[in-house]
Amino acid sequence: MKSDFAKFKKIDAHSHIGKFGSPFDVNFDAAMLREQMAEYSIEKTILCPAAASLNAELLAMWKQMPDQVIPLYWVNANLGCGYFSLETAEKVGDAAVIVTGVKNFEEMLAAKVKAVSQAAAALGVTLEMNGRQALLKLV
Repeated sequence: MKSDFAKFKKIDAHSHIGKFGSPFDVNFDAAMLREQMAEYSIEKTILCPAAASLNAELLAMWKQMPDQVIPLYWVNANLGCGYFSLETAEKVGDAAVIVTGVKNFEEMLAAKVKAVSQAAAALGVTLEMNGRQALLKLV
């Protein structure tokens, strides 16, 4: 049966790279991806990062295997007003940016950044930015 399956061209429409915590506790890295693709004769894969913070790893994987990896980037553009909690963003590792005193999206884009999560800061968001500048760093 496996030999029959191997005859067909295959594209994996949904694979991941990165660390997955509880309950899976798996760190699926580049070596594991290559091994899996070879074992199942997968010609191409649509590859997703486990989290937005792993987009760099996704890009590196695409550069290593440009003919085999179709990157699907995680856009996690959390630009919100003071209603949102940075504490929650920090707990889950999200990149979040807070602006205050806004009534609509245009005002959010123009408003000065008041707070950023550690993940947002790692992407280059600073308190000197406005919402539009911050949003561009998040995507």
